[in-house]
Amino acid sequence: MYMTLLPLLVAASCLVVLLKNPAFSARKLLEFFAVLTAMVAAFVLAILATLKCTERLPASVQLGAIFGVIGLGTVAMITVGIQASLPHGAPLPASAKRVNIFQRRTYVWARRLGYALLAVAVLMLVLRGTPQAMVGTIGGLFGFVGIVVVFGLWLTARRTDRWLSAVEADPWVHWKYTPEQWQKWTEGAVQRAAPEPDGAFHRGRDGKIMASISLVVLAALLFFVDAPLTMRLAIAGIFAVTMTAGLGLAGRGKAKASLLRRKLNTADLEVYFGQDGLFAMGEFTPWLTVGVYLQAACLDEREPRSLALRFQQVVAGYGSANLVPKTLSLPLPECDGVANDLARLQKELSTRCQKATITLA
Repeated sequence: MYMTLLPLLVAASCLVVLLKNPAFSARKLLEFFAVLTAMVAAFVLAILATLKCTERLPASVQLGAIFGVIGLGTVAMITVGIQASLPHGAPLPASAKRVNIFQRRTYVWARRLGYALLAVAVLMLVLRGTPQAMVGTIGGLFGFVGIVVVFGLWLTARRTDRWLSAVEADPWVHWKYTPEQWQKWTEGAVQRAAPEPDGAFHRGRDGKIMASISLVVLAALLFFVDAPLTMRLAIAGIFAVTMTAGLGLAGRGKAKASLLRRKLNTADLEVYFGQDGLFAMGEFTPWLTVGVYLQAACLDEREPRSLALRFQQVVAGYGSANLVPKTLSLPLPECDGVANDLARLQKELSTRCQKATITLA
């Protein structure tokens, strides 16, 4: 029942955010809820049919069949949700070269997940009794969530690669930078970045991560592990603290300016602007989707002069969705025709993102 109600809770929490999105429309909302209702109904019927067909089979077979139905239903919901939230994009020219940049990045996470599941399988063969049951429960939960997340990332990456192929084949504007100009821009951008103390713990940010992990693990232990309550609470706390500490050491250990310098030093010295979005510094940012949209574009007259693009990005967290601003700054190339490029961007972005504030020319 929990897995059945989860999509409804997520949809309700995102409604307020959707109302602020320029890509939102009443028709799309009605279509979304119609599809969601049909999928939830199919999900419930599939679970009931599975219980009916396996009622005379051993409990282990029945439990495995139910988990299989839940897994397939979750994958189906993710597929429909991603396909509905990401626009198809501009038609891909016949001469366009199909890229595979973002899909290759998901393969790395898929391999890491495979290694982790292999380690869990080895522990299951070595351990016995209660430790084996605990490892199996936590490993099963980790594997289920990991497979679902990697699959969702791959679907999104496949659509992003298609967008990038279309933008590179027919760009509005294509800027290239010399190594000297990019180095100058790197130094200026790093100086503007506010430093952040190494390893700083932010109660609002990191506390939410810890609480989310604790709730997920605790729910799994309460539902699927037959052990004393105190033991299940202790395991949930230890697991959550360990995972949060690992994430903190992996992602928060450098100052903000140092991370920015490393990112700029490894970035490609070219930028593509096109119908579906912007490709810069190894990232593709769409202009207008349910998850991210352009809010404003202007010129930053500080030296070195740059183009500042401000996006609003939907970030899930704590059972709800929040709008987080994201600013992307790109230096103006030192070449003829920049004024014409800005005029072209002014025209195209004003048409593509009609609710955004565009002041480039």
